[in-house]
Amino acid sequence: MPVPGVPNAFRPAALLRLLLVGLVLSAPVASAVADDTPDKDPYAIPEGNNPTALSLYLRGLMRMFPEDRTEEGLKQHFGKLSQIGTELLSRDLDDDTALLAVRIKFGSLTILSQQLGDPAAAQQLSKFAAALKEDTRPAVAKEGERLDLILRLNRIASLTDAERKQLVDDVASRLQEGELDDEKLALVTQTARGLEDIDRPLAASAYQLFAKYMAARGDERLSDEIVRFEGAARRLSLPGNPIEIQGTTLAGEPFQLDRFKGKVVLVDFWATWCPPCIAELPHIRKLYEQYHDRGFEIVGITLDENRERLDQFLAEQELPWTTLFEPNPEKQGWANPNVVRYGVSAIPTAILTDQEGKVVSLRAYGEELDRKLKELLGPPTASK
Repeated sequence: MPVPGVPNAFRPAALLRLLLVGLVLSAPVASAVADDTPDKDPYAIPEGNNPTALSLYLRGLMRMFPEDRTEEGLKQHFGKLSQIGTELLSRDLDDDTALLAVRIKFGSLTILSQQLGDPAAAQQLSKFAAALKEDTRPAVAKEGERLDLILRLNRIASLTDAERKQLVDDVASRLQEGELDDEKLALVTQTARGLEDIDRPLAASAYQLFAKYMAARGDERLSDEIVRFEGAARRLSLPGNPIEIQGTTLAGEPFQLDRFKGKVVLVDFWATWCPPCIAELPHIRKLYEQYHDRGFEIVGITLDENRERLDQFLAEQELPWTTLFEPNPEKQGWANPNVVRYGVSAIPTAILTDQEGKVVSLRAYGEELDRKLKELLGPPTASK
């Protein structure tokens, strides 16, 4: 299962690594020994359809990196791998070997098109994915459906609204089929996360739909993921609605957000071990100094688990706003009730509320925070 707190940025390259590396690591180890003959062409395809020999050969190619690391060298290398995939798929292969060939071709074309900017490879990739779904071999056709989902996910930003909705439905259908492994869970997670900055309502409904189908499996091991998916849907539905935040201050006092009723409040999920969080602190401090006297408050919800380290950091930084720290070790870090309630999966996550207590931004840092504070409280005053 994915580790909570994986960066929220959409990273199709991570799925590509699952395609190429994950399959190699999960493939059974063949008993034959690879041919280490000097000057032997490493790209030369073995004759015949022996599964053991071809499996060793393909797994070796997946681990191989060209000596020429230039762009041209990489293009030649992955171009050869794509051609090898085409050649092997024309043979009468067993299912496992055919799937290896499919993945090495698909992965190579993906790298050529997305990482190396080869427009011809992009066209080949689309045609290849479409052809796979029509393959007469059931296992290959099924793999084609899965790779088509990944291909659409990789270009999710360019899809139409209807195509995005269809992608969510197709991913949900796949979620209901067979065993829910790490790769499938990565697919549903990346689909929902990939929609967050593109279509927030659709992302929220995707999280809810995926949580529903995970819950239907009745697998207790999925309980944490289900809660986080439901929390993410709750977070994405916050704009225009109040946010519920409660916890314990550093002084051990109970805290509820309504303490700042009538104020503009920044709820900042952060930690001392998070470099982007620390990098944002000077900017937040500047805005606090400019707007605090005009009704701007900050509530920092730390995901730290080491109170001594936190106290040392705060003593050095002298942060003037409220910081919440969960005293119960079992509810610290990513298990913090506020983090779980809103499905926070990456930090910094900064949520801004207006004077009525309603959320006006889910990404309230950088220029977005400046803009929103100016809208709500007017132009900034000079820093003290």
